[in-house]
Amino acid sequence: ARLFRDLMDGTDEGDDVVKRRAALLGCDLGRPHAPVVLSLAVDSSPAARRAALLRVLPLAQRWLGEKFPGSLIHLEAELWLVVRVRGEAPLEPLLSELSALHGLLVRELGGLTCVGVGRICRALIDYRQGFEQAQEALRVARSTRAPDGVAAFDRLGAARYLAGLAAESPTETPQDRFQQAIEELSMHDARRASGLLETLTAFLAAGGNIARTAERLYVHRNTLVQRLDKIQDLTGLDPRESDHWLALQIVLTLRQLQREG
Repeated sequence: ARLFRDLMDGTDEGDDVVKRRAALLGCDLGRPHAPVVLSLAVDSSPAARRAALLRVLPLAQRWLGEKFPGSLIHLEAELWLVVRVRGEAPLEPLLSELSALHGLLVRELGGLTCVGVGRICRALIDYRQGFEQAQEALRVARSTRAPDGVAAFDRLGAARYLAGLAAESPTETPQDRFQQAIEELSMHDARRASGLLETLTAFLAAGGNIARTAERLYVHRNTLVQRLDKIQDLTGLDPRESDHWLALQIVLTLRQLQREG
């Protein structure tokens, strides 16, 4: 516990003392490590969260010992990890293994977890910011319901800013035409099971490419064009107009975050 506090909060004892403390635990902080924070995917009381994480802890310890020897794990409000990484591009294999751990925890315990990963730390001074980054990534992973439960700080992209905006923005604020368009499509889908919102989301994700969108939705391109025409008729916005794409994507993402956050 003291070692993790030294890494996350800093210490006046000097780097050598901290490194010796880590060495007694089998961890060489002279080598690169990734700061990782693991918690539950949904909010719960401190007591319930700790009870759940106590069940996660032995599985995570075994996984860590097998996959990343020389690492450390500690339970506080969340599980804190210092994961020994190797190679010139260590982040990808770490994220892959963390995704596998997430799957293991779902199978073994039936509960959903989220994991945040900070930047690789190569000096003791890096760890304080690294754990702050891991906490931020954890928050975004929880807000966005990351499919594999894992988010890395340097891979958050726009989701980092949108997650914060979704948490701060009241849902009762006046709607602009893009928000009104999304709500109109949502209500139409609810009444008619028309799938227009799914169509628009896929179309934007495909960068407005008709063939690629039709392939993703498993529909004929003529069917897709008819749906896009229907979207324009209902909302007054032409989804094929590229000037609308960014605003629509932001509104769709914020809507998802506010509903799932």
